[in-house]
Amino acid sequence: MHQQTLIYCMFLIVQTVNGDTWSQWTPWACSVTCGNGIKSRTRHCLSSFCFGEILFGQQREQSSCFTIACPVDGNWGPWGIFEPCSVTCGTGLHNRSRICNDPAPSLNGKPCNGEENSSEICNTEVCAVDGNWGPWSSFGPCSEACGKGVKKRSRVCNDPAPSQNGKPCDGEDTNSISCNGAECPAFTATLPGGVHPYQNGAIIGYPIKLLDNSGYSNGIFTVLPGMGGVYSVSVTIMSGSVIGHTTLRKNGAILVWLFTNKEYDMASQTINIQLAEGDRIWVQMTNQASSLFDVYNTFSAVRIV
Repeated sequence: MHQQTLIYCMFLIVQTVNGDTWSQWTPWACSVTCGNGIKSRTRHCLSSFCFGEILFGQQREQSSCFTIACPVDGNWGPWGIFEPCSVTCGTGLHNRSRICNDPAPSLNGKPCNGEENSSEICNTEVCAVDGNWGPWSSFGPCSEACGKGVKKRSRVCNDPAPSQNGKPCDGEDTNSISCNGAECPAFTATLPGGVHPYQNGAIIGYPIKLLDNSGYSNGIFTVLPGMGGVYSVSVTIMSGSVIGHTTLRKNGAILVWLFTNKEYDMASQTINIQLAEGDRIWVQMTNQASSLFDVYNTFSAVRIV
């Protein structure tokens, strides 16, 4: 106790001799400009006996401080899941979003940097493609060179062609219309009334033409250009005063032989033959001299194909 009393007495002596020992406190200073911090102030010893600041005072004081609330910059929360694709097939987009709430900006803090939404390409499956017809082709030629025929045209299911289980084209891939070619070659000729003798090898002229639209002259039928085809050819004979022997010939070759064995006997034959352009057919007396009677003798042909 005596030592502490001595020191205190000496402090009083110093204060008496030198006046105030401490300077004025500095202004309080907070450690931060916003939010919670520590404020402090200081002073210094004015006496040469500085032990007093250790034993009888403080050189520094501090306490908590709060000036103003600090601005809070925004930060993005996690991305949400992607939404469904914008299309059910083919190339589309799906989107996702995020929120600026981790934390949200406040007190003039900066907003989140970056985009709120993002998207990516999605392609779940290839779309089905329904077929569609391409253009019609031009009509082809008439199916018949003469008489009534048909001409056709077509189209292809390729604009586009069906794919990925798409529907086929609806309708027909061909259609046709009627067409009329030139009149088919045809003739029918006969003999005049009475008995008509012929020498062996003579061509029967059949001068009376009941029908002739092309190619027949003086008992001979000639196939004109463009008129080749299958012909139905008929020959009928009736003998006169003697038996008759006739043959149907093509370019000289015998196709059919007709024979009557008595007066006024009849024979007839019809055949289908292929004739080309320039071919000729006729009826010719064969084997011996004969005679033919009246209009019962006919020679005819018509193109059928």
